[in-house]
Amino acid sequence: MQNFYALKNTIQTYVWGSYDGIPAFTGIVNTDDEPMAELWMGSHPAAPSRVIIGKETVTLDKFIAEHPVKLLGKPTNDKYGTSLPFLFKVLSAANPLSLQVHPTKKQAENGFTRENEAGIPLLSPLRNYKDKNHKQEILMAITEFTIMCGFRDKHQTAEYIGRIDSPILTEAVQRLNKGGYRAFCHYLLELNPEDRKSAIASAITATHATASAEEQTAFALAIQLAAHYPDDIGCLAPLYLNVIYLNPGEAVFLPEGIMHTYIKGTGLELMANSDNTLRGGLTAKHLDIAELLEVLNPAPYKPEILKPDTSRELFTYRTHAVDFELSTLNMKEGKVCFSATAPAILIGCSGELLASSSNEEICKVCRGSIVFIPASGNTITFSGNGTCFIASTPGTIG
Repeated sequence: MQNFYALKNTIQTYVWGSYDGIPAFTGIVNTDDEPMAELWMGSHPAAPSRVIIGKETVTLDKFIAEHPVKLLGKPTNDKYGTSLPFLFKVLSAANPLSLQVHPTKKQAENGFTRENEAGIPLLSPLRNYKDKNHKQEILMAITEFTIMCGFRDKHQTAEYIGRIDSPILTEAVQRLNKGGYRAFCHYLLELNPEDRKSAIASAITATHATASAEEQTAFALAIQLAAHYPDDIGCLAPLYLNVIYLNPGEAVFLPEGIMHTYIKGTGLELMANSDNTLRGGLTAKHLDIAELLEVLNPAPYKPEILKPDTSRELFTYRTHAVDFELSTLNMKEGKVCFSATAPAILIGCSGELLASSSNEEICKVCRGSIVFIPASGNTITFSGNGTCFIASTPGTIG
């Protein structure tokens, strides 16, 4: 069994994707001149990576199923079965994604079983649950990155929306004050088309010269979203969700149930091995309002911005995630070692690194290199001058 396996990976061409973000980061050429939204690295059956073995390739999910203990290690195999615990992505958004929340493990298991029993095909657009897994995630910015994440303090939302001359939105604030964010979202999502258009028109024409810079930013973003998604009530989300700007290297962790969307930028997204998404607007796709409200965490939440320690060669973003952990390796000289006790995927960013195993196998890592490192138990030593990012299970690296 090797210590390093090069991976070929699928690029998802969702319409919100940028044309140049993934090529700029990885060096992949956009020969088809189409949106490159997400590059998937992992074993999720929707788009598993392909492992290069000599002149042949095999999908990573099949490869792991054939050699689970050798590739995952016994502890990971015992806990997760024949599946990689995480899904790693390069994500590049030119336009906003849908407003969305992700389920807990129990919600996903129940929802997946329920939809199977209802006979909803796995690829149906009416499907909410593609698998039985929860979906926590971390997003680390490669370029400047704008996101919306988590409900604002209720008083701030009431203040922002209260400036809009709209009886419809006045009622929304009353629902918020009485029943919290679940009642607030329910009301907005169930508005009839005429009331929805009226509320949006009132919001995007509201003027208030005395507003704070943060409030002005929220209203400006609402106007921007309305240009992309006219008549979609989700364009008011900046007034009740936190708007967060990440600099390269900064990250946020998103637990299950937190409403969020990515607005613009290129980043690394690492999550539990799941594709389960409940949508709440900014999309033409299916909305299951009842299920969204069931999964939604209505508590205000503003994520901590995780900043890298640039003085350290090896830095790990510590979060509450149970299935994954993201690390950055930035070397100019010397050596860095870790023991391959659990599976990992790394992607090269810049320069050139040499990864060598204790049994003298060597792997060159440069910009765009994507490598699967199985749980061999061998010591992996990095040397050279360059930067890469590593997805692993918690406690594996560092």
